[in-house]
This record gives sequence, C-alpha cells and structure tokens, in this order.
Amino acid sequence: MTDTTKGSIGERIAQARKAKGMTQPQLAKACGWDSQGRVSNYERDKREPKSNDVRILASVLGVSESWLWTGADGAATPLKSGTVREWVDGEAPEDDEVDVPFFGEVELSAGSGTTVVAEVSKAPIRFHRQILRSADVTPSAAACCRISGDSMEPILPNGATVGINTHQTAIVDGKMYAVDHGGLLRVKILQRLPGGKVLLRSANPSYGDEEVEVGDGFRVLGRVFWSSAVWH
Repeated sequence: MTDTTKGSIGERIAQARKAKGMTQPQLAKACGWDSQGRVSNYERDKREPKSNDVRILASVLGVSESWLWTGADGAATPLKSGTVREWVDGEAPEDDEVDVPFFGEVELSAGSGTTVVAEVSKAPIRFHRQILRSADVTPSAAACCRISGDSMEPILPNGATVGINTHQTAIVDGKMYAVDHGGLLRVKILQRLPGGKVLLRSANPSYGDEEVEVGDGFRVLGRVFWSSAVWH
C-alpha cells in the first residue's frame, strides 16, 4: 500500500489524532502529559517532539514511529474508525474482516485460584484486514489480549486491547510482547540478559524491573503490533 501522506510531523500527529477520534486534551491524557499544550505545540510544529514522545504518540495513536517522523511508511497510515470491533455471535465477518482469537487467564478449576493462559472461547476480536496487512501480520498469526492494571501506563492504560503477532516470539530488545508468566497474562517491554534470563520492564516507573528465566513457567506469546486505548 502506497502512502500519499505529505506534510510535517505536526500535521501527521494531528491527522492520526483525528483518525482516532481524539481531542488534543484526550491525546495529552492518553500520553500521560499534564496539559494539551505539548500536543498543540507539536501539531503546529512550534516544537519538534523528542524521540520518547514520538514513541508514546505512536503507541497511543496506533501508527509507527517511522511514519510520524517521515510520513514515508505506507504501512502505518492512520486507520479509520471501524477497523476493529467486537465479535457478534452468529454474525459472519465481511470480506475485508477477519476474526482474531482473544487470549486471557482461565481458571483451571472453580475456586482454585490457579490460572492458565488460553484462548477464550467465543470471544474473538474482528479486525479489518488492512490492519494486519499494514503490520505485515498473517491472519493465522494474529491474536489479542487485554491489559489489566496500570503497569504499562501511559502507553497502555488498564482495559486497552493489544494485537499480538504469535509468529514473532524471538525477543528484540526494547520491544513490547505479551507473555505467559506462570499462568499470568502480561504485556511488558523485554530485554535479553546473559544466562538465558529476560528482563521484564513496565512503562510505569512505579513498577520495578523483573528478571525471569526462559522456560521457568515463562513463554513469549507474541510481539505487540497494535493497540487500542480505553480510558475510564
């Protein structure tokens, strides 16, 4: 898909924000910023955003950092509303849609408190195929899960849904993944460590880093390629 987007980084931020249906104050809040002033300055090109702010904006707006910086990445053109929706029982997908399985924590037996990460039956998410094509994700490799808690704020708030590519389980340092950690479904920024260990990092500075050993009740489910934001 060829991207015909022109203009400045500020214009692309504004375009992506409007495609998300967000106001400047809503975008500022989603990014964890105190006021809309930063968003306004960026959109009017009065200030060039720092790389960390571009990373946050890309995650919140559902576009790539490279598209925000250059406008040249056609795969990351902002997606219009209606590209992702919940599955309705008995409703067949449209030709340009695909049902993506939804993963969650499932209790092994009533009241046991022990959980496993598994596909939640009859609860898929319906994706527009454009999202998968733009992220270079084959439909059979796509899955979704939901963020629980505030450890990934301001990038991913509690209740946000993320799309994961289950074919990408090899860890690239600094990228975000969904993992099964002893039956807990978690989304974290991962970094490889010597000795077969992995560092789990949260976006929220209130949460410390964690070290785990690969194979010790820990497995990577897939790399995050898409996210929504649901604010309460």
